[in-house]
Amino acid sequence: NEHVRRLLPGIEIALKLGDRLANHACAAGEYRRQLAFLAVAAAAQWTAGFNPRPVVATDFERLYEAAFTS
Repeated sequence: NEHVRRLLPGIEIALKLGDRLANHACAAGEYRRQLAFLAVAAAAQWTAGFNPRPVVATDFERLYEAAFTS
């Protein structure tokens, strides 16, 4: 059927994009599981000591979590 043949390329593109989005979501989930580790590492960096306000790992973790939810 001509209509089906015309739709197939669009469907194939949509399926490929869906796979890519799923891969990105998976990667985002992996990064999110690492937030606590990243927050501890950020608090240990010398640059954290130059912040005008004191910062600790939980501050960084809240910041990173906010970035994921916005």
